[in-house]
Amino acid sequence: MNASPWSSPSSPRLRVLSEDDFRGRLVPQGATLMPLLNGIMESAPEEWSQRQLEHVSQASFELEQFLDDFGARENKNFFKLRELAAFVRWLSHAMGGYVHLHSRLPSYAHADPEWVENFLAPTVRDAALALGEMLLSCAQGFREEWKAAKLDWPTSVLRVDALASDGPRLVLERDRAAGSPQSDKGSSKAAKFVGQYLRFVRAWGGRATEPILRPEDQVEFLSTLGQEAVARKFEGRAHNLQSLYDSLLSGSPEEVEFEGFPRLRAALSSAFHLLEAVTGLTHLFERHDALERRGESRALFERFVGQKKISEIIVNSGIIVAYRCLRAAAPIAEALLPRLTRQGSLMLTLPAGVVLHARPISLIVRIATQYGTPVEMQIGDERANAFSIMSMLVLAGSNPSRTEIQFFGDEQPLQDMKTLFKHRLGEDGLDDIVAALPYLG
Repeated sequence: MNASPWSSPSSPRLRVLSEDDFRGRLVPQGATLMPLLNGIMESAPEEWSQRQLEHVSQASFELEQFLDDFGARENKNFFKLRELAAFVRWLSHAMGGYVHLHSRLPSYAHADPEWVENFLAPTVRDAALALGEMLLSCAQGFREEWKAAKLDWPTSVLRVDALASDGPRLVLERDRAAGSPQSDKGSSKAAKFVGQYLRFVRAWGGRATEPILRPEDQVEFLSTLGQEAVARKFEGRAHNLQSLYDSLLSGSPEEVEFEGFPRLRAALSSAFHLLEAVTGLTHLFERHDALERRGESRALFERFVGQKKISEIIVNSGIIVAYRCLRAAAPIAEALLPRLTRQGSLMLTLPAGVVLHARPISLIVRIATQYGTPVEMQIGDERANAFSIMSMLVLAGSNPSRTEIQFFGDEQPLQDMKTLFKHRLGEDGLDDIVAALPYLG
């Protein structure tokens, strides 16, 4: 009986595998990828579909894992195959994001259609084709290394067509009943989405506003805002916001009443697909820039990909363009917010003996987070975002003797701030506050 994959692992035992034995195991593992690579090598990058690239990415990922499992990276006859499989994986993943976005742009309701037509669409297309040339070179190199490893290369060709056909986008009739108007709770969700959108735009901090032309400046940029960890975080935020929109707002009365919502959705979708590509490319860049210092591996990366080419795409056709997509729709979000909420201000006085330190400030953050709409705290002439505990700690620390605290934003969280101050910001215990504001429990 075969052991379950979930059974307890036994002590690892390693034995050296002969290269002939490994070749026998490797051939069936490449049976999916090689016909897919034949499919892209027989055509031009302009003809590749996002679905085809998706299959190439998945097949190369599975082969890369197989090669890793057998230690191919440490074997002189097979490590190039392993590296090229990784190149193919991430380049096809990134190119697929650009191809998908380019195909969807005509169906999006953009905040700035002229900018999309004259800049975004050509930029996305050029980036996709540049990645396509790299991918084509890697596919050819993979075939050469496969044959050099004394393996037969099949002649079969596998093409995976796009799901959508050429011409206008086909959709089913929208004949579901819209339903009854949403309650105030639904409206607050719409306001929460707008608030999260604006916070996402502000999270970039104005660090990705203009193209970066000098290669050395691009590399410096990649060491900060262009890190893979940052790209993954921003991609995740864009995806979560897109999902939030689809769950709460798509088809809702708010979406019908306020025409700006579809433009926010278009900006998010554009940014998400760009950041999806950026994440794959930053992984590829960092893996060979920081982790792969051995000369042969580095030379392979430069031969088939190239640091300068990949840096240009990540920075100027990825991160900066994604931010510009979001920023273009930010005025729409700012105009929507006062229509979805009742904006106001509230002056409160710190109770005697209460100081704004980490614990009471954390309760202020939790109130702001509960509603999701922008709230600012002001002491003297300085303001801080009520979602940022660090910003408010700095603000309070810079004004230790002031007791007048002013809040600006949606009246709902402001009223809860008033309740919080009434109960001395929790400094005498949380029971009374939790009774009044259960979500702080």
